[in-house]
Amino acid sequence: MEQFKQSDLPVKMPNAAPTPVGTTLRNGFTTPSGKFEFYSNVVARYEKSHGLSPLPVYIPSFADDPSPEFAREYPFFLSAGCRIPNMLHSRLHEVPWSRAIRPEPMVEIHPDDARRLDIHDGDLVEVHSPSGSVTVKAMLTRRIHTGTVEVAHGYTEANISQVVSDQHQNPYTGFPGYKASRCNIRKV
Repeated sequence: MEQFKQSDLPVKMPNAAPTPVGTTLRNGFTTPSGKFEFYSNVVARYEKSHGLSPLPVYIPSFADDPSPEFAREYPFFLSAGCRIPNMLHSRLHEVPWSRAIRPEPMVEIHPDDARRLDIHDGDLVEVHSPSGSVTVKAMLTRRIHTGTVEVAHGYTEANISQVVSDQHQNPYTGFPGYKASRCNIRKV
């Protein structure tokens, strides 16, 4: 540990080794059957008590509020899990050379959506949902599909996680779905 603390560069781990190829096939999977399971015997124990399916099922991203009214009020799909090259979550956002890649938080929006909202490249906009809002600059790009916007996470001055509901969770793991949400945008 002391060697890690004192080094500015990565430290090689003498005992680190990759898992040999074929280990899982040779030793089996960590499931009750020891096999890859499409039908999960573990989840089957909770099928009746928790309403979970032991078979893979599709659950819409926004099943927590599928109403047409909500979709009209918040017409955009927000992707908040994207990363900027050379950034590691929020840890490297304060390093000057990596922050220079994208100095300010931005919402990427398709030019057709921006035109409809009278938003221009560099305009200050608010990305909002019932859970919260952030103010960021608009970046028009055809890399994003219409109806979708993207905000990179990790900026302390524009914490995009505030826009995503803490009630939106994976029913199987309880893991929060903080990488996606419905939202709307307005010029500030």
